[in-house]
Amino acid sequence: MDWILWIQIPIVLALIITIYFYIRSNSVYKFDCWLIDMCYEYKIRRINDPTLPDHGDPYKWFLEKDSYDRKLFSIKPLRPTSWFTEGELQKINN
Repeated sequence: MDWILWIQIPIVLALIITIYFYIRSNSVYKFDCWLIDMCYEYKIRRINDPTLPDHGDPYKWFLEKDSYDRKLFSIKPLRPTSWFTEGELQKINN
């Protein structure tokens, strides 16, 4: 009977880890979609008001700063203040 317990423990741990990464992957996807929306709004603001300073392509300097894998395997929360500096957030929001 002891050997059954030794088989079940790794299976349960693997299941817990799989569920965690499934949930984290969905959260990273939603966070990346939100970042894409911020970049899109930045570009639209520049098109509507050409007098605003243009800092280049926001998809390059804001969206591609961190990879999907880095966000997935990091323990940082998926909040903008955790992944970007205050200056970067002000630049994308202005």
